[in-house]
Amino acid sequence: MNSIPTAKKTSRPPPGEFIKQLYFDSLVSSGESLRFLVELVGADRVMLGTDFPFEVGDSEGKVTLPVVNEIPEADRGKILSGNAAALLADAGGGNSH
Repeated sequence: MNSIPTAKKTSRPPPGEFIKQLYFDSLVSSGESLRFLVELVGADRVMLGTDFPFEVGDSEGKVTLPVVNEIPEADRGKILSGNAAALLADAGGGNSH
């Protein structure tokens, strides 16, 4: 049963390709979740995130930073600051290093 034939014909590229246009913050509930996120979308789509000033999640980086420190240096730099700097530069709001 094909309930949405029009959507199937007009959805180009496939919906999974749109994930490459999104950024994700590193604020997750476990180290395993962050490892999975980086593996799924790549280090170039993840940015350091916090709930600061709220004490909701990992406001001190106790979950995030140990995992980020395991990541190769080039990818670590992207997550800690490089991705945000590049995104801001692309938006005209900053410079990339």
